[in-house]
Amino acid sequence: MKYTIFETNGILDLQAITTFGISSKPNANPIGYFGTGLKYAVSILLREKQKLTLIIDKKQYDFKTVEKKFRNDTFDFIQMNRTKLPFTTELGKNWELWCAFRELFCNTLDEDGKIYESNELPVFKPGTTYFIVEGGEFNRIYENSETIFLASKPIFATKTAEIHLGESNYVYYRGIRIATLSTKSKYTYNILTSLELTEDRTAKNWYLVQNYITDVLAACDLTEVITDICTIKGYYEENVSFSYVTLGSVFNTIAIEMYKQRIPNFNTTLVQNILYQDKPELDNYIYSEAALSVIDKKRLVMALKFLNKLNYDIDYPIKVVDNLGKNVLGLAKNGTIYLSHACFLLGTKFVTATILEEYLHLKYNYYDCTRELQNFLFDTIISMGEQITNEIL
Repeated sequence: MKYTIFETNGILDLQAITTFGISSKPNANPIGYFGTGLKYAVSILLREKQKLTLIIDKKQYDFKTVEKKFRNDTFDFIQMNRTKLPFTTELGKNWELWCAFRELFCNTLDEDGKIYESNELPVFKPGTTYFIVEGGEFNRIYENSETIFLASKPIFATKTAEIHLGESNYVYYRGIRIATLSTKSKYTYNILTSLELTEDRTAKNWYLVQNYITDVLAACDLTEVITDICTIKGYYEENVSFSYVTLGSVFNTIAIEMYKQRIPNFNTTLVQNILYQDKPELDNYIYSEAALSVIDKKRLVMALKFLNKLNYDIDYPIKVVDNLGKNVLGLAKNGTIYLSHACFLLGTKFVTATILEEYLHLKYNYYDCTRELQNFLFDTIISMGEQITNEIL
């Protein structure tokens, strides 16, 4: 028989098991603070048929379930020796067995204790508390606990997050698993800065978690990691958006050099980031002029003629490029209108609209999603309506 043992110095106050909402830890920055984890762990262990024994100052407490009916349903109420606890095995009904391991582990760490596995029971010491779990399934969780607790050393870190070597299905918070990724990541991420968790110990704000991962990647100065991130496919990092993130100097230099070389599968949001940087000297490198077909050229001529008839004299140079980044079809920069070649696949009307939008950015400094641009467009529509109806408003 194998035992998984959680040992801490000091005598556990039984109120930690019998009372909800109390949590007092010796560490200044404890992992657990909800005052529920230990109760949840007891409930899950008994629900999953794992034997749990508590030893406090050499006194033994055994846990068992007593089946009782409540209204039309039957529940397994939990007893500790002869004491009836105020919860059933339904507590934490959506939690899995590994969550019970996590709670006991975290409580033990918070109390500066130790966790170990043994084929025999330890010699119980006075003034010491032991949680002892018997059960093959629980033992296997202990033996594979590296998926719950991060034991590796980071290869790069900032004040807010760490990057670790190795693929992962999870994101960690201060070394503890707090989120499951929908797509496996190429690297493993550990959030260090303060992060609010739900009561089931998962990240409450996934958007923040993503931001911290993006920020630590953008700050990374490791060539191998940066090269991976710029071209990665099939991993979580492929969908990390760098569009409006400030890249670290090393990352930025490597990304620009890779883009200038037209490396295949280059991250489209990094393209956008590079294109919007105010570095005119790079324009000839990062804006690759597209080859226009006869039809493309006709579309461009038709668009300009149409705008001219509307009294828009497009006097800025127009450059059609291969790619302007993810979801970007037009760009106004350094007195030039850049059009993504993708515009021409959407038709002359779309090319015309994109040219007009970028013209307005350059001519009047109207920016996307602003009141100024909105007012201009509405005024233009109303003026056209006056022309059509011969009515002056």
